[in-house]
Amino acid sequence: MSDDLRSELAKAFDDAVRKHEAKVLKTSQDWRAYRKIEERHTRAREDAERRYRDEYETRVEKARRDIIAEKATPAHEIRPPFGTDEFKKEDIELQAHRRVQKDHEVMLTGIDQAETAEKEALLAEAAERRKLDGQSKDQFAKASDRRSGRDRRIRPSFS
Repeated sequence: MSDDLRSELAKAFDDAVRKHEAKVLKTSQDWRAYRKIEERHTRAREDAERRYRDEYETRVEKARRDIIAEKATPAHEIRPPFGTDEFKKEDIELQAHRRVQKDHEVMLTGIDQAETAEKEALLAEAAERRKLDGQSKDQFAKASDRRSGRDRRIRPSFS
């Protein structure tokens, strides 16, 4: 799939999601809560990106030490022949970089999932409230029917 097509699909999906949100979120309180969710998760993403950039070398060093420690622990597996070295510096370095990048992607995915879950909960709550909006009005109109005796017992044909 080309990048243009992928970006167009993402844009169309985002537009559809925004239209759905606009239909469901009617009150200013709902929109305020929605904006707070977005702002909180945007700050979390920015903070994660900043810490990733600032602590990248430290994280790689820690991952490198963890990989070496994992390889050095005794395991019940076939050992390499005596005199060969299992610790290749380039492979360990590459593996450490990949591990740090993967951990960062997992963190960002977790932030995205938490944001999506909070938004879905807010949308479900707003939809439930919206469903109840007209109910009391209809029930009151039904209870306060002022027609006379016999007419009140017969349901009108237009409702």
